Amino acid sequence: MNYTSIFTDLDDFRSYADGLQADTVYRQLHPSLRATAMEMEKVITKDVFNALAAPVETSADPESAAADAELAAADTEPAAAQEETAQTPDLAEGRELLKIALAAGTLYRYQIFSTVKKAGSDAALYKYQHEELKATYIENYWKAMDELLDWLDANKSVGDWENSTDYTDRQALPVRSAEEFHRYFGIERSSYFYAKALYLVRDAWAKIRPAVIGHTKNEKVMEAAKKALCYHVIAKVVMTWDLTEFPRSIRFDYNHEYSKGSSTADRDRLYHSLLSEAAAAEAEIDAIKRHSSGVDAVGNTNEERDKFYLSI
Repeated sequence: MNYTSIFTDLDDFRSYADGLQADTVYRQLHPSLRATAMEMEKVITKDVFNALAAPVETSADPESAAADAELAAADTEPAAAQEETAQTPDLAEGRELLKIALAAGTLYRYQIFSTVKKAGSDAALYKYQHEELKATYIENYWKAMDELLDWLDANKSVGDWENSTDYTDRQALPVRSAEEFHRYFGIERSSYFYAKALYLVRDAWAKIRPAVIGHTKNEKVMEAAKKALCYHVIAKVVMTWDLTEFPRSIRFDYNHEYSKGSSTADRDRLYHSLLSEAAAAEAEIDAIKRHSSGVDAVGNTNEERDKFYLSI
């Protein structure tokens, strides 16, 4: 795949993301564009990327286009065939979302080179302006990736998305989407964050799952398990991911409330706070299981009808 051919030229690129200097030429964006495309492939798979990056076929022959329109107006297709046609994904829409995400991600990466260029001219940026531009580009990239992933879930046949490892793995998890994850920890319903954190979700569930075996039909047990799962995931994210990869809620709190000079200590404090919430949810699982099995809060299973029993 020639990633740089997805946009026909610089004008095409500018129509999806603004903010380039007037003297920028398209080839200067190529390294940043390729890096962004390869990152996107890791999330949506190479097959999906290629399916959406391929040019949308349009008829260049006016007579052929008129003939197609006439056939459509005749409405002579069998009902089953019409239904199948109606369910065919609109690849043009998916391609637009792909290009929006690709352009925003490219400008986020290219921003450092653009700033260096401006530093030697009268158009130099203040540091806060540079940071604001970066934040805007990364925000646009996240939103575009959220929309693209949501679109793929609604059009699972594109690029064989429904058979991809990430999609099939989700079906075996108790929290299968960003919407569900958001119920237990606010991630702005970001499908992109959920997709990037999926390996952590799988790992956390593997450790929590033994505690709920035999109790998966108990809604209260599963609610507590899902909460514990999500807090474990966010705790791991806080300690291991770059700040730009945090969910928006934590990213903004971290920028505005925590001191950059003590970021390690701040992360550690937040990490332990999240683990504490996860531990509380896991303790709730045990309490619900005990209550469901007739064991009281302190484990006393004696009953008054027993000839002898001890009070604990």
